[in-house]
Amino acid sequence: MGTRAGSASGSPRRAALAGACAPRLVATGGLLHDAEQRRAVRKTHEEEGAPMAMLSPQEVLAKVRRFPTRSYEPGDTVMSQTTAAGQLLFLCEGALDVTLEDVFIARVTEPGAVFGDIAFLLDQPHTAEVSAVQPSSFHLIEDPEAFLEAEPKVAIYVAQVLARRLNAVNHLLVEARRRIAEAPQRRGVLTDTLDRIGQALQIRVPR
Repeated sequence: MGTRAGSASGSPRRAALAGACAPRLVATGGLLHDAEQRRAVRKTHEEEGAPMAMLSPQEVLAKVRRFPTRSYEPGDTVMSQTTAAGQLLFLCEGALDVTLEDVFIARVTEPGAVFGDIAFLLDQPHTAEVSAVQPSSFHLIEDPEAFLEAEPKVAIYVAQVLARRLNAVNHLLVEARRRIAEAPQRRGVLTDTLDRIGQALQIRVPR
């Protein structure tokens, strides 16, 4: 019985990778050794080229340097909850407090931190209040959609910032559930974990 040909609609890259990953038979009827299969897969990845490198915060700031700078003094409101500006701000320097319904969430000081990303991506008002606690400056992107289309690596950077925050919070929530289940009588356990969740919600930048 003849073998069935691969689908004509499959991409050459996908077909090559599938061929490298699939177990292959040797003359004795046995499977290739795992090491040989791994070498075949590695060769296929090398032929396809390295994945897109992630930008550092410094590289992102270099890309947004051409955009206008906006400065704030301590006590100034940078973003107001329930308002919708449709902009992205990249922190150059300073320190900002993020609050939600008058509850402190995090203090952000990392250059390259992104603000306005959730509101822009979800097309909704800002979900938190952002206030300067030190003299702070940002590069302002008035048209984030056009900018991110022109700079896909910055779009990946923004996605990575969001993914890091979500991943950190997921792990802390699991830990909170486990610790409360193990010692429900200990009031301080929940408070400690909630503090750590607040730290994880900082606008983290990829390293």
